[in-house]
Amino acid sequence: MKTISVCAGVIIKEGMVLLAKRPKGSNHAGKWEFPGGKRDGTESLWDCMKRELFEELGITVQVKRFILSHEVKEEDRHITLEFFLCGVGETQPISKEGQEFGWFPLDAVGNLELAPPDKEVLNKIIEEVKRYV
Repeated sequence: MKTISVCAGVIIKEGMVLLAKRPKGSNHAGKWEFPGGKRDGTESLWDCMKRELFEELGITVQVKRFILSHEVKEEDRHITLEFFLCGVGETQPISKEGQEFGWFPLDAVGNLELAPPDKEVLNKIIEEVKRYV
């Protein structure tokens, strides 16, 4: 079974969290998620987080702390999702890969149609973010 390591950024700015919509043709297409992506080879989790957010949204983030790890077992693969609390400066995100994105109040994220892996850990993420922000 193939194992995939994925980093996801919980990007907070002025009390809002940045989410991206899964692109057409992908698993969970059209659902919101914490942005990020697959780790390359021996790349560190922190470097993965920075690279993916720059590639997808054109933003440079400060990776502040690890939040949690979540395992997703699918029929043909095993995915390890690593969530990180990130800060972002004045740079505004742009959709470099064609996906929709938006800023949402953290407490309202549960009202959105989230990708299942993100929905499964949302309450824990909110709890951890409120502890450190």
